[in-house]
Amino acid sequence: MGTFAATPAIVAPERGYPSLYRPRNPRASPLFLLVEARYEELKALWEDRFEKTHGFWRGFTDTAVARYLDCASPECGFARLRCDSCHSEKLLAFSCRQRGICPSCDAKRAAAFAAFLNDEVLEDVPHAMFSPSCSRGGWNARGEWLPAPYLDHRIAEEVFRHRVLRLLQNEGLLSEERSRLLLSWDRSGFSIDDSVRIPAGERKTLEQVARYMLRAPVSLSRMQWNPANPQVLYVAKGVHDDEPDKLPPHEQSIDALEFLARVITQIPEPKRHLVFYYGHYCNLLRGRRRKAQLAGSSDTSHTLAKDDEKPPSSAQRQALRRRWRDLIRRVFELDPLLCPCGGEFKVVAFITEPRVIQRILQHLRSREHQGRAPPSAPGPSISA
Repeated sequence: MGTFAATPAIVAPERGYPSLYRPRNPRASPLFLLVEARYEELKALWEDRFEKTHGFWRGFTDTAVARYLDCASPECGFARLRCDSCHSEKLLAFSCRQRGICPSCDAKRAAAFAAFLNDEVLEDVPHAMFSPSCSRGGWNARGEWLPAPYLDHRIAEEVFRHRVLRLLQNEGLLSEERSRLLLSWDRSGFSIDDSVRIPAGERKTLEQVARYMLRAPVSLSRMQWNPANPQVLYVAKGVHDDEPDKLPPHEQSIDALEFLARVITQIPEPKRHLVFYYGHYCNLLRGRRRKAQLAGSSDTSHTLAKDDEKPPSSAQRQALRRRWRDLIRRVFELDPLLCPCGGEFKVVAFITEPRVIQRILQHLRSREHQGRAPPSAPGPSISA
């Protein structure tokens, strides 16, 4: 089962109900309009204009862009939902699930990644956001936590610099002479910053930082473009997203094709991993700890009463993270399946057959154009 993106509008609820989910309209976003209008032109000009600066054309880009243009399109299939109280219905169109180009699907993926880190990977210890996210301390061979409340940035930078260069030498990728030359430079090319610090117990903040790390390359609230404008206006980094309508003096004006070229270079290759785990959080050590926990829980399971609540298993937590509804709840703190009447929408069918899709959409369009019939005049009464 795929993920969904709601297509029809939802009316505001009556007072007393929680906030309702406001579905997105990807076809109205400036990025969608730009890709739809200029992608073929960009592809035709790539070799002459962009190959020297952005590299060779990658064949898988066509597939990723085609799926993005079909994202949340009801013509490509949808789930049919019905409220269990008022019996009203709505459709949820399938999403494209593409990486690096679809802001909505990237946001969903970032939310799932953050939930995974919070639930199954990160320990309840202080962390800092360097280039990746790291714990402020480490664990010894016995698994004991050793905090590191203070970090000398210059020393840490030099240690990291020497270890990276030594690693390259050991792999035969860097000569000793070249390594000494790099170490003689005043500017090392390495940088360490732990100004973003997350105390132990701040799980919500940790999850927000994790979503930021896997954020989409393009922020739609920072981007402005229309087909009549050859330039894309993009707000420079550091401007707050809460005021997207205000145009600050340091916004960037970028040629539309150049902007689009930069966007598609962010699309990763299919099945290429973008996240890696090291040290205490690596897959091997996490697997060992999980086996030890399972062994310990099985030894003490006979002491638990039958009516005791057991914590959700890893498979159960994974299933919850993949559910579109739970991710929306987790990120936006609202229920996307809440009906304005106060009831709850349930999935009653998945529509994927093109012939059936067209029949349903044609029926809905005909209902939108049909006006309400006038009341009929009373006819003669019939008596027995």
